[in-house]
Amino acid sequence: MNFSHLANKLRSKITRFSGILSQDLDKTTQRFVREAVYGIMASQSVMLTEIGRQQEGDVCLKKIEERFSRQLIKSGIWDRLHQRIMSLASSRVKDRTLLILDLSDLKKKYAEKMEYLTKVRDGSEGGEIVDGYWTNHVIASEVGSNEITPLHMSLYSQDSPDFTSENDEILAAIDQVGEAVHNRGIWVIDRGGDRDALFLPLLQKKRDFIIRMVGTRDLIYQEKMVRSLWLAYACKLPHRKSIVKVIDGKEVIFNLNFGHVKVKLPEIDTPLNMVVIKGFGSRPMLLLTTLDIGPGQKNVWFIVQAYLKRWSVEETIRFIKDTYD
Repeated sequence: MNFSHLANKLRSKITRFSGILSQDLDKTTQRFVREAVYGIMASQSVMLTEIGRQQEGDVCLKKIEERFSRQLIKSGIWDRLHQRIMSLASSRVKDRTLLILDLSDLKKKYAEKMEYLTKVRDGSEGGEIVDGYWTNHVIASEVGSNEITPLHMSLYSQDSPDFTSENDEILAAIDQVGEAVHNRGIWVIDRGGDRDALFLPLLQKKRDFIIRMVGTRDLIYQEKMVRSLWLAYACKLPHRKSIVKVIDGKEVIFNLNFGHVKVKLPEIDTPLNMVVIKGFGSRPMLLLTTLDIGPGQKNVWFIVQAYLKRWSVEETIRFIKDTYD
């Protein structure tokens, strides 16, 4: 294999992609985007010194790092790159495409002087409180497909002076992506999305969603207020499927029973469905969705698969954080 030819071909593709991505920016910023994308991939790091080491030429590393820093503080780069990414990707988002929102954290365990460093709950370390930042990812994918399309990534700190609330950060991501894809797609969110501050805007803007519930929420069922977890235990589960999930390198089989009931949120007249899945643990999994469910198991199983797709996307995000330092 001619590794030199392969490297040149890869660099040419990165240059072409970077040019498309940054075409609305000035020439010096376009150069920075090109060098940054190549440097991140080559060094598998987002540290400026490591990215700088991948650049060709006789300029000293200190000067390269200073030039990169000047580019990074330019106003508007983040917004324009995100708008360009979403514009390029919007054609890939169809009505049944999953828009998977992942609320995560970025651990900076040994950092001391990073700007607005805050306290986060490390999801990979059993909930340990560490220094770092919060992140929002939105990734598009299809049920039954291994392809993913990154749409949005933002990082924030509650100690930043422009921070207002976590809800505002999440809704800003949803609105930016929702407008770019013309309200197509189905939003898929974990238990962190079980909050009125998200349900109401999603329903008002007629955005379909599948959101996992904690189980403490009251729902309207047959004109009566019922605790969602109690309703789940009483729900008939006529459908059965088995899935295989890799846990700690081993394949584990889960035998699932699932069904659904028609519900509403209190004081909101929009008809919803609660899908109930048993087989993942002692408590049932509860998914609240705007999607219609007809007879048979096809539509219910699509909703179950859509939520389970989150797991593979979570693994992808974890891999990216580990791989790129």
